[in-house]
Amino acid sequence: MKDTSAKDDSEDDLLKKLHSQNRTVLFHEYGTQLRVLSDDTMILNVLCGRIMQYGVEFPLSDHERQQYKLQGDDYLRTLAARVLNSPDTYALRGRKC
Repeated sequence: MKDTSAKDDSEDDLLKKLHSQNRTVLFHEYGTQLRVLSDDTMILNVLCGRIMQYGVEFPLSDHERQQYKLQGDDYLRTLAARVLNSPDTYALRGRKC
């Protein structure tokens, strides 16, 4: 049996962080949104699925933040495409919503 308690705890922490802090939208195109929280965490949300749609939401890593600073919105479009191709991988870093 797989222990999911650590995953549940991290998802709960992310939810608390998302709902308890002010946030600013830095980027928004249909299906993709980047927000920055008051503690400077950057959260990417990507709409996934063809028939049954759901969001995948996760904080950007330090490397992804650096790439965003260097490449701008084009990097977010590339990253969003990666999330669409492998949503479960990115959902492990955050959550499906």
